Amino acid sequence: MKYSLIPIMLVCLLVITACSNTQSSGTTTMPQAETKNLKNFGESFNLKIGQSAFLQNGNVMLEVKFAGIKEDSRCPKGTMCYWEGQVVPVFQTFKDDKLIGNLSIMYREGSTVYGTGTFDIYTVKVNSVQPFPEANKQIQLSDYVVSLAVNK
Repeated sequence: MKYSLIPIMLVCLLVITACSNTQSSGTTTMPQAETKNLKNFGESFNLKIGQSAFLQNGNVMLEVKFAGIKEDSRCPKGTMCYWEGQVVPVFQTFKDDKLIGNLSIMYREGSTVYGTGTFDIYTVKVNSVQPFPEANKQIQLSDYVVSLAVNK
């Protein structure tokens, strides 16, 4: 009986020691992955496919993830086209780690009519999508970079 209590006492001692070494500063911090790409509202930033940007609005954490390209019909450099074409990047939008939905934004270079989309109470503005197509060159999905800003 005497020897069976020793392991239990050791476990209790380890738990108490571990708990007493934990210090709380009273502030809530975001996980390291989120702080790495934390952006400000209205700030332009770039994302590659698969990358996310995080924005904090009070206690609400927003995430905008560049999920892919739905369409790229822009007129390639070195060719003649009837119209300039467009590119449609797709974003996944999250609020406090919950998927709100997918946001497809039609973007036409130089247009003031196209290039914005909304989710919840936020507006996403696409500033540019690179690279621009060239004749006889195929763009790999991993090469796409979108410049955007999120506003309240």
